[in-house]
Amino acid sequence: MAESDGPAALIAGLPEEVMFRAGQFGLIATREGFDHARDWLDGTIATIQANVDHLERLLAEHLPGVVLRRPAASYLAWLDLRALGWGDDPAAVAEQRARVALSSGPSFGRQGAGFVRMNLACAPETITEAVQRLAAARR
Repeated sequence: MAESDGPAALIAGLPEEVMFRAGQFGLIATREGFDHARDWLDGTIATIQANVDHLERLLAEHLPGVVLRRPAASYLAWLDLRALGWGDDPAAVAEQRARVALSSGPSFGRQGAGFVRMNLACAPETITEAVQRLAAARR
């Protein structure tokens, strides 16, 4: 075994559940975040709320048939794209035609047909470009 293989072997030997839980450093980071990062958190929440408002305005202007379900305690918005006629999985159409990656609604259950989920934890310019691409792709 090469010396560089040691860390990989160590990680591979850990129990599977370790890969899906916070370790000691995750616990420390979480505690520090709650104790000392309130300003950052408040700013992040304000930014995401501003992005939701921005998305709502863009949809009204460029894609008036698309319905936004404003996120509650999340940075992920649900969009009802059924008015575009892009079928049960409009995320696939959005990726193919508009080069916009969205989460597929049907992957969350059959009630997600015709819906996508959009990540709003990004720059407002990214949201603008995504909506403009989607609008251009419907034509």
